[in-house]
Amino acid sequence: MIRSGGVNYHPALQNLLESINNVRPHPDNPSSGDEEAVRQSIEISGMYRPVYAQRSTGFILAGNTTYAACLDLGAHLIPIVWLDVDEETAIRILLGDNELARRAIVDLGLLGPQIDKLLATELRLLGTGYEEAPPPPPLREIEPAHTVTVYLTGETMVQWFDIPGEGDREKLLWLMDRR
Repeated sequence: MIRSGGVNYHPALQNLLESINNVRPHPDNPSSGDEEAVRQSIEISGMYRPVYAQRSTGFILAGNTTYAACLDLGAHLIPIVWLDVDEETAIRILLGDNELARRAIVDLGLLGPQIDKLLATELRLLGTGYEEAPPPPPLREIEPAHTVTVYLTGETMVQWFDIPGEGDREKLLWLMDRR
């Protein structure tokens, strides 16, 4: 690990490290991230991704909260990916980085086991942004199932369980044609 102030950087970021003074927060960033949660994540897991900045202005387009957390931790270096983009593209990146992340849909069925793994560790959920395990996913509400039984010949019978709706008639006709 590479260290600057209270920040440990993953070695893969070494070639991107520059003075933290080379970039600055975007003055028109409409979003404020959870600086405390990001700081804690950096303290626990190290810094594993760079900030993205517009080369012509030095403004951070993605990673403004990460930059603030690094400053709080006394870092003198920060990994930077420089983007040669015009002002319109810079604004699209700035807004998109924030809004598209907010639109993420969490699959609670996949999240639960991951949370359980970490809850069994000494650090529990520190550095993840989660303070407690989320509630289990709600059960999907559907109409009650029903059973269809068709006697084909003598004691030969076919049963299936289905949700009421279109298609039962077609299934019944298919079975009747085959008896």
